[in-house]
Amino acid sequence: MGFSTQSTAQLTLSGSSYNETFDGIGTALPAGWTVRATATAATRGTAQTFTTTANTWADTGSGFKNLASSEGLVTGSNATAQNASSDRALGVKQSGSFGDPGAAFELALANTQNRTAFTLTLKHQMLSVQSRSTTWTVQYATDGIGVVWTNLGTYTDPAAFGSTTGSYNFGTALDNISGNVLIRVVALTASGGTGTRDTYGIDDFVLSWTNATVPDLSTSSNSLTFGTHSVGTFSGSQTFNLSGTNLTGAPGNITVNAPNADFQVSNDNMAWGASTTIAYSSATLPATAVYVRFAPQSSGGKSGNITFSGGGDGTPPTVAVSGTGILEAPVAITASNIKNTEFTANWQPVSGATSYRLDVSSTPFASIGAVPWINEFHYDNIGSDVNEFVEVIIPTTYAGTGFTLTFYNGSGGASYSTVTLAQMTAGESNALYTIYSYTFPVETFQNGAPDGMALSDASGLIQFISYEGSFTATNGPANGIVSTEINPALSESNTTLATASLGLTGSGTSYSSFTWAAVNTNTKGALNAGQTIGSATYIIQDQNVGNNTSYTVTGLNPETPYYYRVRAVDANSVSGNSNTISVSTIAETTWNGSVWSDGTPTASLNAVIEGPFDTATDGVFTAKSLTINTGGSVTINSGTNITVVNQVTNTLTAADFVIENNANLLQLGVVNVNSGNATVYRNAAMRRQDYVYWSSPVAGQNLLDFSPNTLTNRFYELNETTNSFVAVDPSTTDFAGAKSYMLRAPDDFPMTTQTFNGEFIGVPNSGSYSIPVTNNNQGYNMIGNPYPSTISADAFLDENDSIGTIYFWTHTNQAAGAGDNYATYNSTGQVAPSSTTPQSDSPNGAIQTGQGFIVQTNAATNVNFLNTMRIPDNNDQFFRNAASVEKNRIWLNLINDNSESFLNQMLVGYVAGATNGIDLRYDGRMMASEGARIYSAIDNNDYVIQGRGLPFADNDVVALGFRTQEPGTFKISIDHVDGLFEGNQDIFIHDNLTGATVNIKESDYEFASNAGDFTSRFQLVYQSAPLSIDPVLNENTIVIYTKEAHLAINTGILNMESIKVFDTSGRLLIARDNIKSAETVLDNLNAKNQLLVVQITDEDGSTVTKKAMY
Repeated sequence: MGFSTQSTAQLTLSGSSYNETFDGIGTALPAGWTVRATATAATRGTAQTFTTTANTWADTGSGFKNLASSEGLVTGSNATAQNASSDRALGVKQSGSFGDPGAAFELALANTQNRTAFTLTLKHQMLSVQSRSTTWTVQYATDGIGVVWTNLGTYTDPAAFGSTTGSYNFGTALDNISGNVLIRVVALTASGGTGTRDTYGIDDFVLSWTNATVPDLSTSSNSLTFGTHSVGTFSGSQTFNLSGTNLTGAPGNITVNAPNADFQVSNDNMAWGASTTIAYSSATLPATAVYVRFAPQSSGGKSGNITFSGGGDGTPPTVAVSGTGILEAPVAITASNIKNTEFTANWQPVSGATSYRLDVSSTPFASIGAVPWINEFHYDNIGSDVNEFVEVIIPTTYAGTGFTLTFYNGSGGASYSTVTLAQMTAGESNALYTIYSYTFPVETFQNGAPDGMALSDASGLIQFISYEGSFTATNGPANGIVSTEINPALSESNTTLATASLGLTGSGTSYSSFTWAAVNTNTKGALNAGQTIGSATYIIQDQNVGNNTSYTVTGLNPETPYYYRVRAVDANSVSGNSNTISVSTIAETTWNGSVWSDGTPTASLNAVIEGPFDTATDGVFTAKSLTINTGGSVTINSGTNITVVNQVTNTLTAADFVIENNANLLQLGVVNVNSGNATVYRNAAMRRQDYVYWSSPVAGQNLLDFSPNTLTNRFYELNETTNSFVAVDPSTTDFAGAKSYMLRAPDDFPMTTQTFNGEFIGVPNSGSYSIPVTNNNQGYNMIGNPYPSTISADAFLDENDSIGTIYFWTHTNQAAGAGDNYATYNSTGQVAPSSTTPQSDSPNGAIQTGQGFIVQTNAATNVNFLNTMRIPDNNDQFFRNAASVEKNRIWLNLINDNSESFLNQMLVGYVAGATNGIDLRYDGRMMASEGARIYSAIDNNDYVIQGRGLPFADNDVVALGFRTQEPGTFKISIDHVDGLFEGNQDIFIHDNLTGATVNIKESDYEFASNAGDFTSRFQLVYQSAPLSIDPVLNENTIVIYTKEAHLAINTGILNMESIKVFDTSGRLLIARDNIKSAETVLDNLNAKNQLLVVQITDEDGSTVTKKAMY
């Protein structure tokens, strides 16, 4: 069985008549025809489905039918004959429930333009004559909607089988109408009589007219649809044909006008504009193509009518056009103006955009799933239930239609309310999602237990959740589905706050990523507290940056990757995301000779020098790296420092990177990644034949190039095995990293001190250096500071536990013997070099640039230098910072009592970490040397530095030794003290020989000594009483020596009463009485180069005789 609904288009007239035989209704109703029920005098009625299958006159079923025409058949023609007939009629069988009254056959005409004098003939056919009689009325309507009908005539049942032709004249009623015209045959009144109703049909419907000679334009289509296209782009073209008759003004042009700027027209598919022209050369315009394209200027639906003018047509046709414009996603392009804490995001303009929205993230942008979910809701609270709501997340990528939220009562499983997306309120929105919420009227959101809600769309169920239990839905989108309870532990009640809610928390990209939780303050319309959707870490999110194609993003971190994307916006919509651009901020600022391009460098900011930079005028800085480029130069002036965390790169010459004397280049890291040369200056006060221990702060510095005027046989390295200096060939030897060489002063230097301006040229040393040291003899090895900066002696000792003491050659006294001129430093403290007058400075913990030194190791090992040892010390001498551990120290000087010349210095310190035994880090041996020396004794060895353990006790006793090659008088004095000794603690020297005990904080201790090494001559003590003894005159307490060419006699602390001097024959040479002093000088003794016998009597009458050479 076939079916046909009413025609979807009106009949467009052509020619001079329309003749419908209905012989094709076995396939479908003819164009423009519908069959209707429930028609009235003022309504068209309801269009009915037409059964196209052939039927018979006698069929009693009601409805519109495909029947055989009565013509050529008789009242008794059987079904076979009827079905075989090709002459068909459009029929109807009325019934009490169908079409009686209200059945109608209707023809819709598109228009009657340029047509007049309409007439109609049709055949009314009585196909099955029954007892009831129906009157059929022929009508027309020119209002296009079938409200106002005009009667042309009626046909009444003749009670006989057959066909009756009806003729009708419209007069001028249908002349030249531009809109729809309707013509119908309708049963407006109920049938008369009783019993069965007739079967009636119409056939051979002929509408005739006279074609007017007025100008007439017509189109082959009355509408064009273009679909969706990006704003500012052009769609492909569509066409329709324009025809014309009886046109005036030939030859002439028909102007075709686009409705608005969103559409363009053309007559050749090449030249486009708001209008075009179609030329005609006679009164008839043959079908001519007109091209149309869609050019949306903004987003949203666009429509209008193409209109025509010219040719004399007073009511020209129109062609409806429509399409939808969408904003094209912008094209993001490479960032510019990239700095340390900012960059400029750029993108290409989008046609039609009035502004743009920017996202910037420090992580790649996230995407989320395309499935919506319920995100938060509130259903019960204290008092009346208010602010009851449900919130849903709609991902941007969701493409469903017919979105619905259905609410269920769990007690029966049936739904009680349905809400569409259009009924919800949009809240927070961004590139990933939009949050929608629906707020219930008071007391309408059911509160279980249990109850639930379901999300669905045209494709089916999306989500079905419940609270306070689960249940099975009995209808709606969740029909037959068991709900998923959100969390059995969560619910609301009549004690819940009205502001509370149940919501999802956690981080993720879909419903399953989150966990339900109860909160006291809801966030309806916004993301829940503790909830993150997508993993992007936004710096800027959905920021309106105006109608611009660039935006400077500030407040960023240096040397950090960022990502940005942008969307175009107009009054109607927001485009999709652009492509993502990645950009990394730099960690760089450039010096142009006067200012930094992006602020002063920092430890996280690279410095690039492209103009002259001098720390004396331009300041100092710390930088992540340092690069010197064309046009740039760096001078680190004396007394200033530059710190570089990583590498230094000099793309120019050594003259463009200068580190002055007493300036520091400080670096970190363990590997030397520097490149390019520098000039490092180190000054030394020297005179002819002085020697200095040098170590290079740069790589590749040749020895002879460093001091070209030094005799080539006066360059040395120390051989530890032989404990002697060995000459090296300076022309072929470069300074090795961390190795020291001894160089004599230039041979053209005078014997008076002048400054040697040492100049090192090479790549600045940095990173870690390791140099092997040996212990084949005494363990003395010569090494040096490898860096163009000062290093901390304490940090050096801390790193190298096989090294206890550092010895610095001071080259102060050219006449000093071996072992003299060495200043000493260890963890206890520092001691000045011996035999230097005036007394030299003592090292205080800073090892200067270029400084070589001696270390004594107790084992073969590697000595390490690290960048972490480098310090910003700018003093030309060795000074240190305040001690960071407890140190209580006494520096003692030995002075020649006659000449007041400085002989040596020693140190005793009570220091954290030291013991009273031998400690490598705290006890420093005295280097072998000639001359009078005072030292401390540990296990019968002489130490220039002795560390002792804490806590200090004032009953401690420190053994002190003394040696001299010549007899004489000397004195022991305090050079300085620190720690507790700066207070009231007394310090005594006890002379074990004479028995004297002297508080040397109050006065120096003067004594006389014969030549010899007296390992236990003195004691350093802190109490006087326990060591007091009665002095006794004996040979050991008497010292006889030459003083200024005269014979001097010293008896310690006992005063002499008289002296007699004899030669070996017993002859008295001189006698002196009433001396009353412990020392006397015999300036009138006439006896030289002979052995003398001296007889001394003290004030107590004791007499001692002692021999002496004079």
